[in-house]
Amino acid sequence: MGQKIYIDTNLYIAFFEGEAGLSQKVEKILIESIEKDFQIVISPLISMELLIVPLRENSGQLVNVYKNLKNHITNIEIADFTQKISEIAAKIRAKYNFTTPDCIHLATAIEKKVDLFYTADKAITKVKEIKVELI
Repeated sequence: MGQKIYIDTNLYIAFFEGEAGLSQKVEKILIESIEKDFQIVISPLISMELLIVPLRENSGQLVNVYKNLKNHITNIEIADFTQKISEIAAKIRAKYNFTTPDCIHLATAIEKKVDLFYTADKAITKVKEIKVELI
């Protein structure tokens, strides 16, 4: 397995729900990750965040896609939420005052020694503890 990357929730939403422009950029990242044998690391929190709107809107097809994300993106590793990740997230929250979910995503990526964190959230680019690429 080559590099490890983390793709933020907002990018999965853009990809699966077809947000113009952004969807194509995410598709390129996903294809490259397969071609270059990258491992995509995610927090289990991503599943919760992805499911909220489709559940609210009773969108069975999207609910199915999001519940079975590993079937659609086979090079995903779902990291366990550990005490260590919780502590790293608390430090990030104290330092940057990001939302708790953003801190959990970042902490997961840091703990799993991810090489690059992709996001569409400009605020996250302030983080110094991990390399972040704004999409």
